[in-house]
Amino acid sequence: MNMATTAVKEVVVCSTLLRQCCSQWKGFPQMNVLNSASVISGVRFFRGSNRDKRRRERNLRLKLKEREGIQPLVFNKKEFFRRNFERELFAFKNRLGLTFQDDNTLRTALTHESYKHDGRKGSVHTQENNGKLSLIGVTASSLYIVDHLCNTYPSLPCLGVRCLHDFLMGRSTIVKLSKLIALADLIRMEHDLDELNKEKHLDYRQEDVICDAFFAFIGAIYIDQGPAEARRFVDDFVITQLQGEELHKILHFPSAEIVLTNIFITGGKEKPVARVIQESGVKTNFPIYVVGVFSGEQMISEEGVEGEVINTLSNNLETVTSLVKAQSAIIENLSNQVSTVVKGTGYEKEFKQIFDKFANHTKKIQNVTKKLNKTVSHINELAAVWSETTITFSKDFKKPKREKQGKPKMR
Repeated sequence: MNMATTAVKEVVVCSTLLRQCCSQWKGFPQMNVLNSASVISGVRFFRGSNRDKRRRERNLRLKLKEREGIQPLVFNKKEFFRRNFERELFAFKNRLGLTFQDDNTLRTALTHESYKHDGRKGSVHTQENNGKLSLIGVTASSLYIVDHLCNTYPSLPCLGVRCLHDFLMGRSTIVKLSKLIALADLIRMEHDLDELNKEKHLDYRQEDVICDAFFAFIGAIYIDQGPAEARRFVDDFVITQLQGEELHKILHFPSAEIVLTNIFITGGKEKPVARVIQESGVKTNFPIYVVGVFSGEQMISEEGVEGEVINTLSNNLETVTSLVKAQSAIIENLSNQVSTVVKGTGYEKEFKQIFDKFANHTKKIQNVTKKLNKTVSHINELAAVWSETTITFSKDFKKPKREKQGKPKMR
């Protein structure tokens, strides 16, 4: 009935429009106007038309949602990669510029030991997995990284080479790199990789699986393409992860001065010595020193060093704030315990007044410490600005050269 009423309404609207348009034409029969309106309306609601199909699909979705609670399909990335594994594998190789003679080696590198092949029964451990390839990849990658660091930085100590090697071979670096090249999406295993950390009964984590697959991928390149291609991949993708990193967070030397001295002595240079280049406000509470490290007459580095007063003051303020927080927590806990004990004895008001006084004192102390923290931060900013201005002034300031006065001309 609804469809019939809407169709009738459409016919009426179309007929009125056609009458208005054709009213000026003499000799135009009114029956043709009605037939034209019916044809126009029928085209819009013709059974099997695109508009009718969309309307029927929309109504069906609404009915299923109301009756059975069926929601529309959501994109499942895991199922998509499972169905289109070969296509994604082909695209993955082309993105990295690799050509494998045997694609089964690459498939094995991306297959975890827990993966069950379709249509095969039996023990899971009898199937091919990436265990051996991962061992080959780890050994080859470690060798290439150490060789590159030793050849590029010959004066770097053994401890520094080890720190950089551990950073490049670390799980966080390998996991980040694997996700950047979309290798983690191609790993085949029994469980879902994204939900793997929730499976507490397993003896491997998500990071372990990704790292094993990445090194197995390098092992597959080593076996299929040779050591030169595997080394090129490590140089292009793994060692480049050092770019943009702050080396002082990676390199950790227990005695940096001794290491620096040994580097200079081994290179045949003079022992580095720290010298004060400039100083400002020596007799004040906030002295500033500019220290440079020299090897002979050549300055290696320069840095402004502020007085120790600011550092000690900031450390003391941190301890005071922590003590105030601990004191407020103790007072709050004690007030709760006393209120439960004194409840019903008639001394509730007196104890409440006492603890309110304690709370007010702690609030005042907290406000004072906040103000002190602000003042210390302002002092640090002023000291930094002062050090910069003194350094720039000392560099830019030059004594005006006196013009040489010539001998007076004889008249």
